[in-house]
Amino acid sequence: MKLGFFVPVLLVGCASTDLRLQGTWRSNRDATVAAAFLQSPALTNLPPQRIEQFEDLYGHLTVTYCNGMATQVFKGKSETWRY
Repeated sequence: MKLGFFVPVLLVGCASTDLRLQGTWRSNRDATVAAAFLQSPALTNLPPQRIEQFEDLYGHLTVTYCNGMATQVFKGKSETWRY
């Protein structure tokens, strides 16, 4: 399964020589689900409850990259590591 799309939310206060990831990124539920339905039209045949469950998988992930540290928050659970 593909990870999905991310939307850059914030790019402030992070100093580094590699600025490509610096900032905060949040997964975009609408764009990810739309792309999934375009790639697999059979998903539209799922019962409404299953479609809701599928949609609820996305839009909850936020990742912040700053000064060599990455912090991931998924549905309220946080994890930090060096990169």
